[in-house]
Amino acid sequence: MLCFLILFLPELALSQTFGSVELTSSATAVFQEPVTPEPTVTNWGVWGETCQYNSIMTACQKSRERFCTVAVNSTRSCTEALQDFTDCPDDQCDRWSDWEQWSQCAQPVDDRLSCKKERERQCLLSGKLCAGENMEVSDCDRQHCAPKFKSHGRQVIRISYRRKFFLVCDVEPSRTVGYQGMEVMWKRDAAYILSDLTRADPDTLRYQDELTEHETGIYTCCVRNEFGTRCRDNWDVKLSDHGPVRSKDRVVDDLLRFTVERGKNITLHCYLEGYKLEYRWFRGDGEGRNITIVKGERLQSLQITNMSKDKQGNYSCCAFDFEFGNSLFSQGYEISESENTQRKYLIITITVISLLI
Repeated sequence: MLCFLILFLPELALSQTFGSVELTSSATAVFQEPVTPEPTVTNWGVWGETCQYNSIMTACQKSRERFCTVAVNSTRSCTEALQDFTDCPDDQCDRWSDWEQWSQCAQPVDDRLSCKKERERQCLLSGKLCAGENMEVSDCDRQHCAPKFKSHGRQVIRISYRRKFFLVCDVEPSRTVGYQGMEVMWKRDAAYILSDLTRADPDTLRYQDELTEHETGIYTCCVRNEFGTRCRDNWDVKLSDHGPVRSKDRVVDDLLRFTVERGKNITLHCYLEGYKLEYRWFRGDGEGRNITIVKGERLQSLQITNMSKDKQGNYSCCAFDFEFGNSLFSQGYEISESENTQRKYLIITITVISLLI
């Protein structure tokens, strides 16, 4: 009888519920969405013991907090404020700004043997004093107060012959005492130019000279104070490969006139200067004609030996700088035989002729 019911009543519903899933004879599962609990907020905690300056609210305040509890994987959040503020009396807040950066190490004005750095902060209480100090001072390593230079590296400077040049020792003045306590010394090729250290000031930190072959080289500026000596060889001073021919101060417009006794010597100088010059000496008859080159004479000085009448004339020198591409004539000379010498030789000639007659 039981078998008959099972075989002939297939539509008989058999069901059993397991939790939120209901099983039926048609094997269909129905899922219900889980219920997420609402976020919960705890009660407020106690007020903090310390009052602090709130820069956003520009007020002296203390705070308290509460916490929000949210279910795992929930997308909901608390909408209530979790932090609460209340005002405090102004005298319970220092209201200081943040500390500024440390300054460079320097000598204090009233204690030049020490090396210190300092930093400051600002009191933000309007019209009132904050508790504590607005400045903090700390010791530095002494080497940080030794002289410092603004630039680094060597410069190559090319200057024409006999031109003035200036070198500036770019040492930084102390933030507190300036150049006080500093001494400066200049070197050229590791040899001191001056014999003594001199007090550093804008004048002694500037070196000036006129350039010749003797002034070329590596120039070094050394500065000393109570904390050490530092040197900077900043300049490699060289003569320019090219430069114009120039006249010396002695040059004048008029001819220099000399009378020379027969048989005597005289030396003429070419008052021109430059770098790698070649010289030519010329002689004329004084009328601008018959100008000839004095052969073999390419030096800055010309020596006329054994003066005679045929060596009289106007002499001049020309200096050439073939690389730079210019030339210049120097001071001219008018050379003549002494009249006393001519008269003496004339008397001797007449005497000899008279004796022969």
